[in-house]
Amino acid sequence: SLFPLVVYGPFGTGKTESMAQSAMALIEEKPRSRVLICTLSNSAADLYILRHFQHRSSIKFRRVVYTKRWVKTVDPVVRKFCFMTEDCGGFVLPRREQLMDCQIVVTTLSMAMELVGLKLTGHFTHIMIDEAAQALECEALVPLLLASVKTCVVLAGDAMQMRPRVYSEEAQRQLFQRSLLERLYRHYEEHRAHASSASAFPSLLLRENYRTDHRILTFISE
Repeated sequence: SLFPLVVYGPFGTGKTESMAQSAMALIEEKPRSRVLICTLSNSAADLYILRHFQHRSSIKFRRVVYTKRWVKTVDPVVRKFCFMTEDCGGFVLPRREQLMDCQIVVTTLSMAMELVGLKLTGHFTHIMIDEAAQALECEALVPLLLASVKTCVVLAGDAMQMRPRVYSEEAQRQLFQRSLLERLYRHYEEHRAHASSASAFPSLLLRENYRTDHRILTFISE
């Protein structure tokens, strides 16, 4: 079995870019790999198609969308990779065999439950969760129902930005406002010193910011 890899860093350091490029490189090197990418929001999932995958004709990928989502809210480019009704007036859930041949599947954390219902547990060789620091721990656990002991799990996010919001005082006492990414990171840090190998608890910090001028970053930091 493998420990989940935690990728964290401030905004603009390329977490999503790293996830997308890693998934494509993985498929090119090992075409039989099957990658599931889950995001917290629909807009983030759509961006994987628009910014990274739409021009990669050599890769078989699909976007699984909530069936009651209004079609006009989805970019026409993204729709081409969704499962839709015959008249393209709405979205439908894929059949199990339709997903079995896909090399990359992109969806949201909540919609991952539909894949569980299709009995795809153990099918994906890699499960990548983006925006993991903003998701409730129970949300991030949904796609992990699809994992087996051989599945490589990657969580990316920034625990220093917005935390998931929890309103119950009892849930707050139980630290349910702490995301799975933050919990794993703290766990790794606490046990790293006692591990026989530093690589036993894998985490990766992205430091270089590609989006914001250093003067703005300095102002934010101060």
